[in-house]
Amino acid sequence: MGRLAGAESEGTGGKTFGTYPTTRRLVATCRRQGPLRRMGWRQVRRLRRVVGKVLSSLTHTLHSAISGRFAMLIRRPSSHRQDPDWFMFSSGLLHRLCSDYVAMRMLYRLGRPTTTPTICVMMIDVVEKSLKLHLAVQSQTKTALSDMRTTHGHDVDSLRRACAKFHPLFDEADVRGFTQHLNDRDGKLYQELRYGSQETTNGFKTNIGTLLPVVDKVFVQSILLLDEGHRRLLVGASPIKSLLTRSPLDQSQYPEQTIEILADGNAQFPLLMEYCQSVAQEQAALMAKLPKDLLLPVKPEPPSFRVKSAYK
Repeated sequence: MGRLAGAESEGTGGKTFGTYPTTRRLVATCRRQGPLRRMGWRQVRRLRRVVGKVLSSLTHTLHSAISGRFAMLIRRPSSHRQDPDWFMFSSGLLHRLCSDYVAMRMLYRLGRPTTTPTICVMMIDVVEKSLKLHLAVQSQTKTALSDMRTTHGHDVDSLRRACAKFHPLFDEADVRGFTQHLNDRDGKLYQELRYGSQETTNGFKTNIGTLLPVVDKVFVQSILLLDEGHRRLLVGASPIKSLLTRSPLDQSQYPEQTIEILADGNAQFPLLMEYCQSVAQEQAALMAKLPKDLLLPVKPEPPSFRVKSAYK
């Protein structure tokens, strides 16, 4: 592949496949067949350059794909600024939010007390994103991303007050207590928790066992309190629904253990499970009405290590 990239073409001033033997053999083979036998040497030379450029492009694409597969982190830049509307913003946010919530719950179960500062940060992330999700769907602005950034930033209490205008649950005492010191756009307490220091904050104290029920409540209710049309559409494509309903689309390695961790001491879990199952049943009924030749075959579920689950 390296030799191909370095072959120079004739008269082009650049590096293509114009003079590479593989291109010559390819063009010669084609010339011996069909109407190409009547081509003159100028046409053959031009064809050789075109074929060389095509092969060069294919090689570059293949090289990029192989390199990208082993790269650690790749950013796909956009040629212009994009400010997604409320639906695109909330769709992407829900995927991240579900992942954050599952990770927070697992770390709470397995990592205490060593990872308590990290668990606190993850709890704040879950609550902030939950409130932003609820507010984005309820307000339905055309520039949801910039609106959230300029209006609220990391001011979680401001987000809570905005959501409370749509439902009184967000104005209950436990939710207010969670957000009362997360009340500035710069997120001073949030920065203290993330980095271990902040100019005007000496430290923090909390009981993550007291915070967890509030996080569960805000996460689940921020979704379930949406109107039915938007709620069903968002939940239907969410990874949390795929996990809880054991969908073939779920990519969890240990789904039963993960579900057990989510259910452990979680008063909100039955509500979320019941709704996800209703969405899955509706989707299954819809798929059953489609012609079978339109459906893709589903791969059998790989065997997994099974433990006794707290929720069937």
